[in-house]
Amino acid sequence: MNSHTNPIVTALIAGAIGVLGIVGHQFEVERARKMLYRQASLQGINLLDARYLPLGGPYWWHKGKGQMAFAIQRRTHTGQLQEGHAICGSKLLGLWVDEVSFNF
Repeated sequence: MNSHTNPIVTALIAGAIGVLGIVGHQFEVERARKMLYRQASLQGINLLDARYLPLGGPYWWHKGKGQMAFAIQRRTHTGQLQEGHAICGSKLLGLWVDEVSFNF
């Protein structure tokens, strides 16, 4: 019996794992985005845009592994545009916790 794995099977398995990783990451980003908009609404913040920062933006050094950072833009109650950053999730439990910190 041959103990070598067929290279086509190996490539298919590696491809499936890669696709699952990409889909899982997109799911996490969308969950963080929904969490961000929900918390903004609860706090009375009028968010206009939220752009995911894969490297963590200003939080790259001290964010937890499961946290996600966003560059955000809001309209203030006086009508002015204001840019800032937000981080979703807790340092210990990541996106399992509905925690959002806004910095403008």
